[in-house]
Amino acid sequence: MRKIIQKLSAVIMCLMLAAAGLAGLPGINLQAAQKTGYVLLNIPYSAFYKAEVDGGVDAVTAATATKKRNTGLAAGTWHTDENSAGIEGVTYPVKVKDMDAFKAAVAKIGGIPVTDGDSLSYELTVRGNVQSYNLTGKEVLLERPAYSYYELAEAPKYYKELTIGSDGSFSFGKINSDPVYKTVNAFDYVTDRHVDYAMKIEDLVKEEITSDVSVCGVFVTVNGKNYALGHVVNIWRQNQIGWNKDSAGLADLAEGPEVSAITYLTSSGVYTYITEKALNELKEEAKANLEKTYPVSKFQKALQDKAGKLLNSAKEAIDQASDPDKIAAEEAAAFKQLKALSKQLVGGQKFTAGGKSYVVLSVAKKTAALTGVNNARSITVPDTVKCTGTNLKVVQINAGALKGSKIRKVTIGKNIAVMKAGAFKGSKATSLVIRTKKLTRKSVKGALKGSKVKKIKVKPGSAKVNKKYVKKYKKIFAKKVSGKKATVK
Repeated sequence: MRKIIQKLSAVIMCLMLAAAGLAGLPGINLQAAQKTGYVLLNIPYSAFYKAEVDGGVDAVTAATATKKRNTGLAAGTWHTDENSAGIEGVTYPVKVKDMDAFKAAVAKIGGIPVTDGDSLSYELTVRGNVQSYNLTGKEVLLERPAYSYYELAEAPKYYKELTIGSDGSFSFGKINSDPVYKTVNAFDYVTDRHVDYAMKIEDLVKEEITSDVSVCGVFVTVNGKNYALGHVVNIWRQNQIGWNKDSAGLADLAEGPEVSAITYLTSSGVYTYITEKALNELKEEAKANLEKTYPVSKFQKALQDKAGKLLNSAKEAIDQASDPDKIAAEEAAAFKQLKALSKQLVGGQKFTAGGKSYVVLSVAKKTAALTGVNNARSITVPDTVKCTGTNLKVVQINAGALKGSKIRKVTIGKNIAVMKAGAFKGSKATSLVIRTKKLTRKSVKGALKGSKVKKIKVKPGSAKVNKKYVKKYKKIFAKKVSGKKATVK
């Protein structure tokens, strides 16, 4: 018996090690593989459209009680039960990251799992004729509440990805398909006995929206805003859309405005039909955005020629773009280039930071000079300063840089190597604190001329270092060198 137990233990250990080894292999995640799944899910219109349009859409009321149950008219949609006022949303493939968490969340909000063993039978009277309907498996989702689902055995080509919030709420991303764009001349309204405004666009969509394609949603674009449509009332026969003046959620369309684009969300991807006029307006808007954000005049003179060429090149690329995504991509690329150029340092570039003004001395050495200060009682010249994201050493104080009627004390940082003649001209400072070791007789020539400075404290380091530089700076700040007598200690 002991030997049998030992053998079993060895087998179990081997299995555990094997599982651990597989889990450690690149690209293999046993836990994720067990939990990730795909379902057909009953999604309310508002949740289905949220990632695609501005504002969402209300549940639509069917013209008659039978239409919501007519699988020919309402295919791909759902309603809670036979007493529902109308179609409430779309049944669409969804990627679920954690099936266990998903099932628990669905159970809490009233969703029902549907399996191949489920069925639903009923009869409808359509135009005087009685028709029988026998639904099985996933077809039963037609008459099941929100977030009811059918598990799919394989990953679908197109789907939305589900996110479950900490509060148990559901949200969905866009369909995992880049839009296919097609440019058209215009969308024309036609007379229709069912709605106030209708469009028959079969000639525009016939190549993409074929009989085997399920139309899961449609939205129209007017003045840059998207408006979602509902099945049967707003979408019928795949290639016809329309609305009434009082249609829920479509008040802005009550007067039959000019439609710039129509987007179909389908079982075979996303298709957007956009007018030439709308496409050209997007191009002009993109070019205007670039010119407004990065006008040539905004750049340093040394960079203006390059900025102008970048802008012109970007505008040409935008003019050549064939769809909105390409326009946006060209605009984004241009913004990135122009932003980088705007941050490029140039010798002689003037800038402000921390209430003080500076000029770039050397791009290669990353140095700057102080050219002006805020009029405060105590002024500190920093060791470094940032210009367009680059740290520069402050190595020089220019003439008149320390001018200020309120200034009484000035402290200069460790990187100052030059104090130009007249640096303190117009300043009321009487005290100077030096933390740099880099000053020379030549570099401070005339710096204190015409100033009020009486006392200079030397503090570049330790007491020993300070003593050494007090001796050195007493010679440097002699009147015949710096232009004014001051006590150095």
